[in-house]
Amino acid sequence: MKIRVEATVESLPSEVYGSGNLTWWAALGSEVIEGFVLVLGVFAYFYLRHTSATWPPLHTPLPSLGIPTLNLVLMAVSIAPAWWAARSARRQDRFQTAAGLMSHALIGTAIIILRYYECRALNVRWDTNAYGSITLAILFAHGYTGLFDVFDTIGLAVL
Repeated sequence: MKIRVEATVESLPSEVYGSGNLTWWAALGSEVIEGFVLVLGVFAYFYLRHTSATWPPLHTPLPSLGIPTLNLVLMAVSIAPAWWAARSARRQDRFQTAAGLMSHALIGTAIIILRYYECRALNVRWDTNAYGSITLAILFAHGYTGLFDVFDTIGLAVL
């Protein structure tokens, strides 16, 4: 009996971008899970707000907006190195891709550090009332998403 070869893997590309890559699907799945956690937090926030007589509760100081605004600006700025890294990766320029990823990771690290101060800028502790609990929970959930993004970005740069 003679074995006939139908196809070989030599013709397959060594690198695949987008939905053809298994890692892309894993990243998408984790983003869906993390997004769902944030959506649940936002729904809980609005539920608590709806059922409370005053929101935030009386005698709760309003949050400071300086650090959260700076963090928002950094998040917007972080789009540029991510775009640069993606564009460089498609051109298969290893140096530019690594530089873009490391720039993105540095900005992400600054965002995580500022997130700590952002939690303090809420001017309420998590155990003070429901407002403090849910707002800090949302900031924390978004913060660990950012932390994992930084780890993922550094891992991609190392690879």
